[in-house]
Amino acid sequence: SINTSFTISSLVMLAGMGKLGLITWPVLAVSAAGVIPVGLGVYFGGKVRRRVSQQAFRTLVLVMLVLLGASLVMRVML
Repeated sequence: SINTSFTISSLVMLAGMGKLGLITWPVLAVSAAGVIPVGLGVYFGGKVRRRVSQQAFRTLVLVMLVLLGASLVMRVML
């Protein structure tokens, strides 16, 4: 259900960016290549979610998001 929501919002955003002329072939190629890691993440995330408790999964996702956010902040600061 959440994946469907993200997919629909992404398609709406794609249409809007296309209307503004912001979609080029290189941008489209990078976006298409990004679908593979996203699909793998959804697949393996579902497998992990079924094997651990809901609280442990939420904690794991939160920790990963914090680490990714910290990584982005560090890139900007360096």
